[in-house]
Amino acid sequence: MSFSSEKINYINNIQNVINRMAANSAAIKNWFIVSVGGLLAIYYTQNNGLEILILAFIITLAFYWFDVYYLWLERVFREKYSQAVEEKSALFDMNIEEIKKVVPCREVAYSFSMLPYWAASLLILCLISRKLCCICF
Repeated sequence: MSFSSEKINYINNIQNVINRMAANSAAIKNWFIVSVGGLLAIYYTQNNGLEILILAFIITLAFYWFDVYYLWLERVFREKYSQAVEEKSALFDMNIEEIKKVVPCREVAYSFSMLPYWAASLLILCLISRKLCCICF
């Protein structure tokens, strides 16, 4: 199967979007660790109460949903990539509205690539916060 240079550029553009979504997902995990680690350090050193621990849990859930969103977009654009290779989409068409309906976000939220990391993060946060509550109160 040979592609024209325009088709190759189109496929490369989609691949670049996929790479950015994967990089965003990795950045989300890095920012999550820094944010929650900083909050736990503040809690431990200043003993500001349960508000900081609750904020850490809220931040964990927020970062989880951001990560789900980026992985979902990555999967949507992978489907767009497949359509481009199979010539099912017009040249340089980056519209993903129809594909969003086909790739469910809920499946991404409960996928194997998401749950272990985020469930472990919540479990560790629970264990740390329980230990901190016992030490500080």
